[in-house]
Order: sequence, then C-alpha cells, then structure tokens
Amino acid sequence: MLSYILVSILLFFIPALIAYMQKEQKKLDITNYIIQSKKMNGTVKFILLSDLHNNVFENNNASLLKAIDDSSPDFIIIAGDMLTAKQNHDFSTTVKLLEELSKKYSIYYGLGNHEYRLKIYKDVYGDMYDTYMNQIKSFGIHVLENMPCKIVSGNTDITIWGLEIDRKYYKRFKQENMDRGYIKKLLGICNRQDMNVLIAHNPQHFERYCDWGADVILSGHVHGGVIRLPFLGGLISPQFTFFPKYDAGRFQKRESTMIISRGLGMHTIPVRMGNRCELAVVKMIPTKKKDR
Repeated sequence: MLSYILVSILLFFIPALIAYMQKEQKKLDITNYIIQSKKMNGTVKFILLSDLHNNVFENNNASLLKAIDDSSPDFIIIAGDMLTAKQNHDFSTTVKLLEELSKKYSIYYGLGNHEYRLKIYKDVYGDMYDTYMNQIKSFGIHVLENMPCKIVSGNTDITIWGLEIDRKYYKRFKQENMDRGYIKKLLGICNRQDMNVLIAHNPQHFERYCDWGADVILSGHVHGGVIRLPFLGGLISPQFTFFPKYDAGRFQKRESTMIISRGLGMHTIPVRMGNRCELAVVKMIPTKKKDR
C-alpha cells in the first residue's frame, strides 16, 4: 500500500515539476539596476542580454521584443551565449531576433564561451561561427572580440570593451586563477577618464576586472545558479561549482560595479527552478551631489 502511494505521488510530482521548469524557461522577469558614477554627465539606459541559448519567447520572441521596446533603451549590450554550440544547430530564431533589434538599436556584442567554442573548434563545427558572425555583422552589430568601441551617450564618453578569455577559464570542476596582467595583455590600458564598460561573460574573475580599471562589468554565464534557493542563492554554476560566489545580480568592489544577468535560456539540461529568465535594464546616472 505504501509503495502504491509513493508511486502515485511520483507520477503526479514529476510531470508537475517538468511543467514548472518549462514555465520558468518561458517566463520573463525584468530587473532594473541603477549605477551612479562621477564619470557620468547625463543618464544612459541600456538593455543587457545574455545566455539566450536559442530560447524563444512566444511567437518568434514577440514578448521579448515588446519588453525591450517598452524599456526604451539607448542601446543594447550582449554578454554572450546567445546560441548553443552544437553541431548543425539551427540559429535562425536568434539571428532573426538580432536582426529585428538592430533595426531600432545599436548593439554591442561580447562573446561567451559558446560562441568562442564555435570559433576555435573548426574541426567540430565547421563554418558555423563564420556564418553566424557574417550574418549578425551584416546588421551593423558591433562584435567586440578583445577590442573596444567608443561612443558618446548622455553627454558622456563611454568605452565599451568586449573581453574574450581563454578556454581554460571555463574548465569544469576547477576555477583557473587569472594572472593580474592577463586582461591588460588582451585589451591594453583603459583610459580611466572615460566611463569603461567591460563585457566579461564569466563573472568569476571580478577582482581582475576591477584591477584592470572597469567601472561597470556586465556578465552572465552562471544562469543564476540554475536552481535558486531562498537565502542561499544559486545552487550550481556551469563549471559544476556549488553555491558560486558570483551567481546573479549586483556586486560592488571599490569603484567597480558588476551586473550578472540570470540569462534568457539554458542549454543541454533545460532546468531552471526559482530562477526565471531575466531581462536586465541598466541605467547609469551621475553621482548625486551632497547637500552642503
């Protein structure tokens, strides 16, 4: 009798759990962040997209596009992994989304480990990376592969940097220490008079990004820790470390602020619990003057 009850509970619970996880994949939370800086001369608002992994939100991403339009951003920044590195995978929905967005907004795209994987493993993925990049660059999207793009927005000089780090920094079960001068070797020296925004897909090297001089770091990769637990945060990272220090949200170190997106999708095992997909809206404003 007890075994029958247990089986009945499982037969009810498992489909309900699967339905819940699928719902988490298709529902969108909008999170607003405000960053104050003495380098800002005006207000700038942008959307942070990360870790879509070819996920689709209602009718060719209609709900995602509407949410972005409703936020009225000045531009869009992408922190990588808009697709999943998988042989013969169809990227057409992601390409279509980026095409639609590029008609209205300037887009600055930093690579994640999945784009990087397509790029370096030509023997596995063939020309998938080149095909994808040629398509999105034809839309006027700025792909930043260890390079900056300088813009003027809100009467402020802003330099957006796209950081692409070596594959060893994405090893599973181990966090590789990053040498203090590594980012400088890749990007050179940042002009600290400008507002420096660093797209760094992997947030685990926050201290090194700060040391280099980034004012704002925009990351993803961790998917919010996959399963988010009350008071404890994200359970596990894609590198299989439990309760990662940097999982989602806002982090501060000295004058540097890091925003980590929970991402817009998943890959391989589509599991999200207590962890809806996130559209991050970031507003950068001048530091408020103290009353005398």
